[in-house]
Amino acid sequence: MSWILGSIEPHIILNLRPYKTSKAMWEYLKRIYTQNNSDQRFQLEFEMANFSQGGLSVEAFYSGFSNLWAKYTDIVYFSLSATSLPHVQSVHETVGGISFL
Repeated sequence: MSWILGSIEPHIILNLRPYKTSKAMWEYLKRIYTQNNSDQRFQLEFEMANFSQGGLSVEAFYSGFSNLWAKYTDIVYFSLSATSLPHVQSVHETVGGISFL
């Protein structure tokens, strides 16, 4: 709890008074300050769907697609609960390989 309180701006600390545990504080901060990444997620989905090898080597193509996929999964995984994350990761492992092909 002291780490959270020591890491944020003093004017925000007042908003945390009702919360008695660090988990409750963290959930509040996450809910208030998490950005909606739906625009970025859509853009990455579009880029992946339209990503083509063109004149790239196989290595450069794979690297470019892998970078897009990593950014995409970071956005998707961030919003998941600990119980649903492994299930979605499992599906993404399969889909990521298929999408590349």
